[in-house]
Amino acid sequence: MIESDDEEESGEKHRLLPSCRLLLAIMVSLGLFSVFSLRINMSVAIVCMLEPPPPELLDRRLSEESSMRSNVNITSAIQDEKPPAPVTMRQQMLCNDLHVSMEQKEYQGLVLSFYFWGYIITQMPSGVLGQRLGGSRILAISVLLSGVSSILIPLLSCQESVLLLVLRFLTGFFSGAALPAAFATIAQWTPREESSIITTLAFSGGNLGYVTSLACSGYICQLLGWSYLFHIPGAFACLWAVVFLVLFSSPPASNKWLSSTEKKYLVSVIHESSSSLNSLPLLSIISSLPVWAIFIGHIFNNFCAYTYVTQLPTYLKEVHYLNIEDNGLLSALPYSLNFVIGPATGQIADLLRRKKILRTKNTRKLMSGTGCVLGFMASVFLAQQFLSSQLYIAVSLVIVGTSAVAFNLSGFMVSSLDIAPQYSGFIMSISNTLATIPGIIAPTLVGVITSDGDVGEWDTVFYMLGATYILAFIPFLVVGTDEVQPWAASAHLAPRQLVLSLNTPDQATSSPRHSTNAPEFDS
Repeated sequence: MIESDDEEESGEKHRLLPSCRLLLAIMVSLGLFSVFSLRINMSVAIVCMLEPPPPELLDRRLSEESSMRSNVNITSAIQDEKPPAPVTMRQQMLCNDLHVSMEQKEYQGLVLSFYFWGYIITQMPSGVLGQRLGGSRILAISVLLSGVSSILIPLLSCQESVLLLVLRFLTGFFSGAALPAAFATIAQWTPREESSIITTLAFSGGNLGYVTSLACSGYICQLLGWSYLFHIPGAFACLWAVVFLVLFSSPPASNKWLSSTEKKYLVSVIHESSSSLNSLPLLSIISSLPVWAIFIGHIFNNFCAYTYVTQLPTYLKEVHYLNIEDNGLLSALPYSLNFVIGPATGQIADLLRRKKILRTKNTRKLMSGTGCVLGFMASVFLAQQFLSSQLYIAVSLVIVGTSAVAFNLSGFMVSSLDIAPQYSGFIMSISNTLATIPGIIAPTLVGVITSDGDVGEWDTVFYMLGATYILAFIPFLVVGTDEVQPWAASAHLAPRQLVLSLNTPDQATSSPRHSTNAPEFDS
């Protein structure tokens, strides 16, 4: 049986606004907000840790190492019997060993990269588990444990500087499952015709996490100390996980919060794929050129994204000499605009496809091409000192450069939903595993290139980023497609149906074949 277009587009009762699937997109967005906040907070915390402590604290040093590591009430040692401050780096006498380590550029690079060493390990296992157990539960557990490990950082890292590396590794380890699980969750809940807008809305939470963390971190550091840069987002992550499990631990067919009309609609267009749970066409996936176009684009896109997000506060400090408050605000600005740009590009992409102005394939390439060309131009201009020496011009160029990520969310990043919807979570787990490698390399590489922190060294970094943006787009331009791949369709289609399916790829905008887990043909 073939689902009709009229049945899928069955009137106002199936609108996205309001709907439970829109609430899902918002909740996934908040979950990724938590994960990305826990990723970026260390970049600002490093700047905060190296800020000179208040003068009154400099007059009070503890002479013995045991006193440095004890939770001492120093209220009377400061002045006027103020309430005891948290054990923070602003009280250097309590974390002196860690402070000495943090002054070394090599140690800073290790702290930033250890997150990604943990992050890379859980990508593929989480994709498989999400395929078997459902992405929503994996996502909630991932965010919960990430929050717990973040809360422990200030409590344990002052005892021994190596514990900071261990805890950042664990934060990355638990966070690594979030993105593949989020993708699997979206695939389970999203009709194909809404894939761009729901995906970009959900993943825009990452930019919101960057914005909030960068914008608020400077003030939190000054008012409360660096420990709260980890306590606050960690606590939010734990709270979010509980709420999300209550709302979305079950799939649409058995979810008690769905209205009957929306449940009927989702069940009719999103079919569960039993074969995808029992077997994965692994060899077909890893030998597919369209899949590798996604992988390569993701790898190079992440290299640029991770470089900007981990190094921007350091760049603004070393080249433009910003204090901690201004640094945080200006570092947040690019991601605050991307929070708007991301869903906007999703709306534009779905409009182009829905109105049949462009095929899905050409829409994806237009979005990715636009983002990568903008990233290339912005990076090259940042390497021109007559432009980048002006602070607000430099920040404006960074805004343009980071917007590539927002455009790519409607480009190759969502393409796995087009070519293999029932395996999209697993493909994303492989892709994100490979794309995490730049997160390990980028901070260390930039630390080596900018060892002296002068402007010429940063120019080299920006030229490198410009070239990387172009490399991200070329494979997808050449072999990117919107057609469901034979190894993804053959699990459910008879040969005659398979030929029909592959010959009509752009029925995707209204056809359940392109829903997230199965074609529209009944066996």
